[in-house]
Amino acid sequence: MKMKKEQPVTILLPKHECDLISKYGYPFEDIKHQLDNAGDIDLIRIIDQPFWWEQVVANLHISLGEQKENHHLCEKLNSLKERIIKELGINNN
Repeated sequence: MKMKKEQPVTILLPKHECDLISKYGYPFEDIKHQLDNAGDIDLIRIIDQPFWWEQVVANLHISLGEQKENHHLCEKLNSLKERIIKELGINNN
């Protein structure tokens, strides 16, 4: 029995959010490659399977715990995490 492959998810991210993912989301190969090759573009289209986006969300969540002393950074990381969750259509109740 073949598993149905999920459709890739495209998320448009401003450069500052890409920088946050690169530093605190510990992206895997495909997302990292797209981030690294984006250059100085203001709005970057990143495409990958939902599974890999979920890994970024989980890593941002871990980074939130590690950075809890820096409230300003935590607000940015949480906002980014929630936005990715929304783009994935995950109910986060």
